[in-house]
Amino acid sequence: MGGGFLIVLIVLGSVREVLGRGSLGGDLHVLLGSGGPTSGLHLFGEQHGFLLALLPPGAFILLGLGLAWRQARQATATVPASGAAVTSGLPGEAAP
Repeated sequence: MGGGFLIVLIVLGSVREVLGRGSLGGDLHVLLGSGGPTSGLHLFGEQHGFLLALLPPGAFILLGLGLAWRQARQATATVPASGAAVTSGLPGEAAP
């Protein structure tokens, strides 16, 4: 469970960085010191970034959008075929 949480945090942080600054790993020299890489992957200029993605509410909004996308994808994947009986799955109920 910890590994899955780590992956979600890395993906969420990466998407926020790309949306907000247009780069991925642009400030690695701050984290790794002067011996680290000086620039990362720049996709577009920082002036075209989405500021809300960098702020704390942007993380919650992006996480909510990601969860909604996941739920919608799962709902479309589990639609029963036409003509198939749909049961509620509750214990004690008989199938139609």
